[in-house]
Amino acid sequence: MAPVTGISSIPSFLSAIDSARQGIQNGVRSFDEVAASVASPATAEQGPSASDAVNAITARNQVAVSARVFAAADQMLGTILNLKA
Repeated sequence: MAPVTGISSIPSFLSAIDSARQGIQNGVRSFDEVAASVASPATAEQGPSASDAVNAITARNQVAVSARVFAAADQMLGTILNLKA
C-alpha cells in the first residue's frame, strides 16, 4: 500500500473554500446595501447615483469571482481525494 501524501494540503483547500464563502456572503451583503439605498425614498426622488451602479457591479463581480474560487478549490479537493481513494 502506497503512503498517503498530500493530505496536509487539504486544510489549504478548506481555507480557500471558506474564503470563497465569505466573499460570496460579503458580495451579497454589499448588493443588499446598494439595493436598500436605491429603494430608499431619498433616492427615489433623485434617482440612483453612479456610485450605486458601481457598487452594485462590484458586489456582483465579488460574488462571481468568489464562486469561481469556490468551484476551483472544490474541484481540486475532489481530485486529491479521488487520487487517494
